[in-house]
Amino acid sequence: MPARLALSGASRPAHARVRGRSARCNAAVGLTIAGVDMKVDDTRAQLEAAARAAFVEHCAGAADPARAEALLLEAASDKKVAPELVTGAMAFLEEAGQGLSVEQTREAVGGKWDLPFSDIVKARPPPPAAPAPPAPPPTQGGHGPPPCPAPAVTGPPATTGPQIESWKYIPVDESLTIDNAARSYLLETHLGPLDALIGGDFEWVDGRAATRYSMPRVRYDLFGRTVREQERDLAGKPMRVYDYFWATDRLLW
Repeated sequence: MPARLALSGASRPAHARVRGRSARCNAAVGLTIAGVDMKVDDTRAQLEAAARAAFVEHCAGAADPARAEALLLEAASDKKVAPELVTGAMAFLEEAGQGLSVEQTREAVGGKWDLPFSDIVKARPPPPAAPAPPAPPPTQGGHGPPPCPAPAVTGPPATTGPQIESWKYIPVDESLTIDNAARSYLLETHLGPLDALIGGDFEWVDGRAATRYSMPRVRYDLFGRTVREQERDLAGKPMRVYDYFWATDRLLW
């Protein structure tokens, strides 16, 4: 049976993509592009629109759901498709609409999915400012060495505002298990002999193929032996939301 791949957006068995739009997008964080102050969610919309246009151009004007699905399966399998085209294909399918009912989508997302790609857009703080150069040595009565000239600055100006991180391939082996019967999530990350397992429970959002969830349970295994296990206190923190946009037997987001 082929792997099920989840690409950032929703989750599902086989080849799928898990995508959390409101989960990790902080709309309160701003940034500046071309001198215009924007919110991260506004930036996401612009990036996705540009990616969708790139996908349509890639298809020489013959973009359709079948070609979008084929590109996503290829990307999930070998991680060599340009990330912009991956996000563009997802945006194209999301706009096209799959035609499944909410109940059909909810049923389809259950199972275990491999997670090769994330299109989460978020802001990260700017790098710390470089330390000021040391002051020149004092002089006496105009004698002594002249002060050192300021070093020449070349290249683009230093960045001072928040930076945007967007879609990319996930560099480690990750999978997400969605248990519809227990209404639970289990995210597994494997890095050599270290396994990280993060889990929690979810509830369906009324009238939507979307879950509201938290993941407080954390466990770390090293060479197959549990070395740490804890239940994080998430009291007072808002629950995250995942919307599911597309679900087949091999592809999900």
